[in-house]
Amino acid sequence: MATQLHPPKAEKRHRKANARLYVVATPIGNLEDLTFRASRILKEVEIVACEDTRRTRKLLSAIGSTAKAISCHMHKEQKCASAVISYLEQDIDVAFASDAGVPAISDPGARLVARVREAGFEVVPIPGPSSLTAALSVAGIPADTFYFCGFIPARGRERKETLKRLSILECTLVILESPHRILKTLQDLIKTLGDRTAFIAREMTKVHETYWFGPLSELLKRLSAHAVKGEFTLVIEGSGRQKMMGLPSGKEPSEIVASMIHKGMTVKDAASLAAEISGINKKEAYDIALKVSKHMRSIKNGQ
Repeated sequence: MATQLHPPKAEKRHRKANARLYVVATPIGNLEDLTFRASRILKEVEIVACEDTRRTRKLLSAIGSTAKAISCHMHKEQKCASAVISYLEQDIDVAFASDAGVPAISDPGARLVARVREAGFEVVPIPGPSSLTAALSVAGIPADTFYFCGFIPARGRERKETLKRLSILECTLVILESPHRILKTLQDLIKTLGDRTAFIAREMTKVHETYWFGPLSELLKRLSAHAVKGEFTLVIEGSGRQKMMGLPSGKEPSEIVASMIHKGMTVKDAASLAAEISGINKKEAYDIALKVSKHMRSIKNGQ
């Protein structure tokens, strides 16, 4: 469906009792990804609330903005909201930006927006770069529906329970992870979800951006052989394929083959399905299918 483009809306800087908070998406790496509108807003406002003033000042300097940057990180969001509301009450427009990407998406912003709206002021989104949508756009994994997990719990019971809940979701999963936990997370995903097809994006839009696609086990091997640096975005296929075939997530190839042959599937088709779901190569899957088929026949014949 074609989207009709509209000319930029005139933004008055001084509107009596009608100042706005602009929630601005900023580049996740490459400065060229900053939109024309975001650049204009950051130049027009007098105040920019931000997650890290040092980082945002560099951005403001790069685009020639003289706006004042005030701190609004995760642990200071409520206090920052009071300051922002005070500026708005003086008819001064304010912009808010997190360190990178879209505010409030695994970043500060939600509490600030809620407080400002409760105070009766308009909140306007300024769309732009996002690691979430950037990764989904090049993953090659269906994203008609997906579940954004953000950063999963680092350890303990909460981590195990989170992974268990994710294992039964039929939609595509998107997870963010830090460099010092990525290998452990891949190991835990394989153990809980099975060796699903996945896509990993590292340092997107930056100088050393890297992309890998394949079974989780293969991605684990690749990352284990590299220096693990940068932030990671993982896109993982959901459990829909397994559920459609009546297979719980995490089944071994031999179990998949046995289940499918028992349902009347040919050895060749059962091997192909096992390879697709478990991530092993087709020849290995076919060898397993032949052995399983032979074993099932011997049991049936009472041998």
